[in-house]
Amino acid sequence: QSDEVRHPFEEGVAAHFEVLDELMNEAKSSNPSAKAMTILSLMVGAVTLSRIMGDKSLAEGILDAAAEEVRRIAHREDVV
Repeated sequence: QSDEVRHPFEEGVAAHFEVLDELMNEAKSSNPSAKAMTILSLMVGAVTLSRIMGDKSLAEGILDAAAEEVRRIAHREDVV
């Protein structure tokens, strides 16, 4: 992508990483930056997949599974 398109998107992603990184630090997580990147990537992927599914129960299942995994990652010391 061009810098004109990529730059604002990168700024938005970086802002989300910062918020998640702060939350991981508050939870005294090990490697909070890596966890923040993992969690945001998982969340974006889950929302993207759920939106393309025609089967509503499958879409909800994707979101539920992702939410459960995000909670697991956020609370484990040895993840990521």
